[in-house]
Amino acid sequence: MKLKTSLLVAVLCAGGSLAQTPPFPDYIPQGCEYVRHAGGEFIYYTRPIGPAAQAELESKVIGQLASIQPGVTDRQKVLELFGPPPEVMARRERPGESEFLTYRYGSVEFFFDPWKKLVHEIRFEKAGPYSYQGKIRVGSSLDELLAAVGAPAKTVVGEPIHFNEDRVLFRDVERTKGRGYITYDAEGVRFFLLNDAVTAIYLFKPKPPANTSP
Repeated sequence: MKLKTSLLVAVLCAGGSLAQTPPFPDYIPQGCEYVRHAGGEFIYYTRPIGPAAQAELESKVIGQLASIQPGVTDRQKVLELFGPPPEVMARRERPGESEFLTYRYGSVEFFFDPWKKLVHEIRFEKAGPYSYQGKIRVGSSLDELLAAVGAPAKTVVGEPIHFNEDRVLFRDVERTKGRGYITYDAEGVRFFLLNDAVTAIYLFKPKPPANTSP
């Protein structure tokens, strides 16, 4: 019999009935209780909090984002600053590979490297109070984005995203009308778009220009 190698798990970090004892990796904050599982690619551990508490926590995280440096800040520092996240997600691409780990605090997501040690990116994939440089947020227009961060070096239409290409505006990605993407390596930010509106903002460790040494 071929065993399934992926598992979808929901866990409450406060309360909930313990139906079965799951394996708890060391990257899951203490106090979580297993609730249920089903076949799937993602693993979820959740700590439900009310809207007011979530808004307060989200505001705290955004107010201290300057303390988090992608590629430098470790997982323990995130927990020390903000406490256990309301939601934890992990994904294993293939059997035997490392899991990708995300701590989610409202609309703020800390995406860790495959070793689950350092923050790789800070992600914003839904509307919230965060705005890049105080100007661009999820929902901002493409025109607003380009005016604030800079015009693209070139525009490519209909092709897959080439993630290693800096300041290239991809439009109608893979011939899907409205899908867009652009990254700014020196600034350490990339944007996903749909119908000329920002749908996600990812912050990463800035990269030096290709013609200079690190």
